[in-house]
Amino acid sequence: MTLRVSGVLAVLVYCLAYTARTSAQCTPHNTLTFRSPVTTSAGLTATPIFANLTTPRGIAFDGYQNLLAVERGLGVTAFTENEPGCDGWFRSVVVQSANFTQGIQVDSAGGWLYVSTSGEVLRFAYDATSRQVCGTAQVIVNGIPPDGELTTRPILLFPSTSPTTLFVSSSLSANIDLTARDPASGRSQIRSFALPQPSSSSPQAEAAQDFFSGELLAFGIRNPAGFAFLPPTSAQLWVVDNGASIDNVTGLTSRVGGPD
Repeated sequence: MTLRVSGVLAVLVYCLAYTARTSAQCTPHNTLTFRSPVTTSAGLTATPIFANLTTPRGIAFDGYQNLLAVERGLGVTAFTENEPGCDGWFRSVVVQSANFTQGIQVDSAGGWLYVSTSGEVLRFAYDATSRQVCGTAQVIVNGIPPDGELTTRPILLFPSTSPTTLFVSSSLSANIDLTARDPASGRSQIRSFALPQPSSSSPQAEAAQDFFSGELLAFGIRNPAGFAFLPPTSAQLWVVDNGASIDNVTGLTSRVGGPD
């Protein structure tokens, strides 16, 4: 929209937030209990804050300490404690889509929310104060093999503050997938991608990166269900692998950078 003010053209850019079709909900404190006993390590406690979610998968915190969750079949929801009018945990829908699978990351400094589908990684401009996304999604990575028995596609930003690199995982096509031995299959592997820097004129201007163009960091990992750098600024990448008969944690040394 363009307005003429005192002979000067002023361009107003409107951020159109998604309208949630699911009503917000409040769960008061201390009203839920675990259905099965939960044991924690010394010094830790566990308390349920919400129930009856829609297949919850990945979680992440934004810069305002809102807890964001991928609810598969619904979209991304936000959980905020002690919202006005709610003496407990308040749940609202950030962006609605039945296509989101598991991956979720927040770049608080840049104001971006990253999510994965079975075949793509998307990012939205995100406002943590209102817990809403603005505009349409930008496709960051596409061409991930979308089929198979598992389609969760965990993702990871590095470093955790002002990230420059995105890690994307893929999984197998069947319970025992011999094609995953071949890096060219795109199965059961982790690849890294340089994050595009949005132009001032159009944040959507950057073309998506094909999954096979990313740097191959590891392959033959049956189902890399989650990964993290420990410590966060190091080059030591740890991967949780859901195996066919046993789960394990694998350590990798990344060439992304950071102290040894």
